[in-house]
Amino acid sequence: MEGSSTVHEPEQAKLVRTHFDRMSDVWGDFYTRDLTFANYNFLIRKRHVLDLFDKKGGRFLDAGCGTGDFLPDLAARGGDVYALDFASEMIDKARERMEQAAPGSPIQFYVGGVTSLP
Repeated sequence: MEGSSTVHEPEQAKLVRTHFDRMSDVWGDFYTRDLTFANYNFLIRKRHVLDLFDKKGGRFLDAGCGTGDFLPDLAARGGDVYALDFASEMIDKARERMEQAAPGSPIQFYVGGVTSLP
């Protein structure tokens, strides 16, 4: 289409990754454990997602882990936990948060996408 502003896939991926890298400093605030009006929907969704996966042990992949908001809950279930996000700043924040929440936790962190898992 002539005259349209189409963003090509690599450019779009870069824009999205840059956005989430910038959001990494505040993203975890959405999932604070303290119930507030602002984070109510996030906490309810988190509880529903965790209820879908009620198994203990085994392997858990948190694809798009962001700042690691689900990681403590997954680690508490035992087994192997893998954290994956395509925004490196999100992975850095997730690693920092887990070091504070559960020092020595064996979670493995990866920067990448689900179409090219390490």
